[in-house]
Amino acid sequence: MRRALALLALAAAALLAALSVAAPDAPSRAEAALAARPVRAGNGADKPLPPLEVTLQAGAAVGPAVPVSFTIRPRIAMVSVRWEWDLSAGLSVTVGAAAGEARGERDAESGETTTLTVPSGGYGRATLRVSGTFLGSDAEGRVAPETVRVQQALTWGEPPPPVPEVLSTDAETGEPRPFAAVPVTWEPR
Repeated sequence: MRRALALLALAAAALLAALSVAAPDAPSRAEAALAARPVRAGNGADKPLPPLEVTLQAGAAVGPAVPVSFTIRPRIAMVSVRWEWDLSAGLSVTVGAAAGEARGERDAESGETTTLTVPSGGYGRATLRVSGTFLGSDAEGRVAPETVRVQQALTWGEPPPPVPEVLSTDAETGEPRPFAAVPVTWEPR
């Protein structure tokens, strides 16, 4: 009985495999998806590109003013592409927009130059946040909007310490140096 069931299962599997074979010249759904996906050229040609390519570059500072150029390039067709600056305390946009939209066509390059005012002697971080919405599909072929987010950042100066610091003597060298100020309570026993 077991042998008969095993043979029946094997015959059913072979029948299903024969029925699900597509024409030899028709690409499978997976092959079609791979062909539509952009890939890197050169070393890493087998890795897909991200759906949004964002580049960010700071120019030469003129006093506290720093020109910052960015480009946005969708690698797949997007329904919408939006960008905005997220600036740390002390930074501000002096020339250009703080937010906007970019072109959504595949490989369409959008860009802008913004001038930021950067504080001297302090720390500053300018983060460009880009979000793009495209129409994706699931395994059953249902189409739904999907959003991808990319961010690039530039920094100036030294970041502040994550905890307060105190100047104390190093036990090994005897030199004064900053140490993290960690609040503790000491109770003698």
